[in-house]
Amino acid sequence: MRIILVLTAVALGSTACQNSVAVQQEAEVFNSIQYDTIPCADLQGRRNALAAQHGVSPDIERTPPKESTTPGFGIVLPDGRSDAERARARAVGEITAMNRSIQRRACGKG
Repeated sequence: MRIILVLTAVALGSTACQNSVAVQQEAEVFNSIQYDTIPCADLQGRRNALAAQHGVSPDIERTPPKESTTPGFGIVLPDGRSDAERARARAVGEITAMNRSIQRRACGKG
């Protein structure tokens, strides 16, 4: 009986970790190198469309999350943001990565 309770607790704990603050914030970080193979005009169009969809500026930059007030527990604390807030934060992270690729390749310059 104890084993069943322990296994249930472990399963519930690992499920909760998938929606934790730390996991959700990590999903908002994108590598800009993945966009380097996309032609500049296409990438700028994708960036502008994503920015318009979420009502943000195409020049927006992702800011690092605030320092945790509960260090070490971010992996188990649930992310209390709404789905819309998470989608917007994810879009800002993607736009930031696109902008880095655009800047690195000097798209639209000379």
